[in-house]
Amino acid sequence: MAKLAQFVAICSANKKSKYTLIMEMEQAAELISSNQPKGKSKHPGLGYFSAEEWLQFAEMHFRHHLTQKKLIDNYLKQMYL
Repeated sequence: MAKLAQFVAICSANKKSKYTLIMEMEQAAELISSNQPKGKSKHPGLGYFSAEEWLQFAEMHFRHHLTQKKLIDNYLKQMYL
């Protein structure tokens, strides 16, 4: 788990491109899968998540934000054509 904590700290300290973030999330997924964590931590609104569930949630949440960004970009393109 020390490797995972170190990895998260490095990722959080730097601004990343979308591609870089996706690659880092895939690396984190591999670390999580190989460690087989047993504990869970609480999400304020959704209950307790394992490490794997947190990663799944983060990926889904990231896709949601990409969809929002696409909608905003399309709206702005139409406003300024």
